[in-house]
Amino acid sequence: MLVGSLQAALFAAILCLLCPWSVPLGAIPITLSLMGLFLAIGCLPPARALQAVGLYLLLGGIGLPVFAGFQGGVGTLLGPTGGYLLSYLPAVGVAMLVAKLLPRVKIWGQLVVATLTVYVGGALWYMFTAQVPLWTAVGVGVLPFLAADAVKLVAAGLLINLLRRHLPK
Repeated sequence: MLVGSLQAALFAAILCLLCPWSVPLGAIPITLSLMGLFLAIGCLPPARALQAVGLYLLLGGIGLPVFAGFQGGVGTLLGPTGGYLLSYLPAVGVAMLVAKLLPRVKIWGQLVVATLTVYVGGALWYMFTAQVPLWTAVGVGVLPFLAADAVKLVAAGLLINLLRRHLPK
């Protein structure tokens, strides 16, 4: 129990360290937070991955500067880009569901569906909070990130495959 809780805390800390560093790209910055999400999905059991992401969102929600641009607080979560962050929890769930229902799907498939979940949730949230059409939300919050997120996905997948050899089962 303690080891699992420590694992969740460690991956929440990884998210807290990766996400604040950002490169502004219009309304939505490029961050390394998806990399942290991918690592939690690939290295932790489902319940621990959910705990890690939930703890990260809680820490940011209470005001610690762990979101993009060293932001924090409920206002960030409820603002136009908050949907991307709030989609992390369902992304973990969807990735784990894919792993359970389709055991032959490798980590790559899990990371792709997690990314798509974040894109859909984030773009829909952005559409409603910024009051823009869906195609604008996709143009602002998805399309500019495809290449960078593909690189993060590949890097995370390779790192996960290395780390899994050394993690307890």
